Amino acid sequence: MVQIRGMHTLIRDRDISKHDFVFYSDRLIRLVVEHGLGHLPFTEKQVVTPTGSSSH
Repeated sequence: MVQIRGMHTLIRDRDISKHDFVFYSDRLIRLVVEHGLGHLPFTEKQVVTPTGSSSH
């Protein structure tokens, strides 16, 4: 939670470099999407690849 607050502070700083703004904005977006995807229902499936390997 502290990291998220820190990133919010950084991207709101008018003196932040463009590179840092993009970096921290992308990081925040990934965290939001990752958290949202964690709430989706799922079922385990066995997948067989074209090479014949299988995984869960």
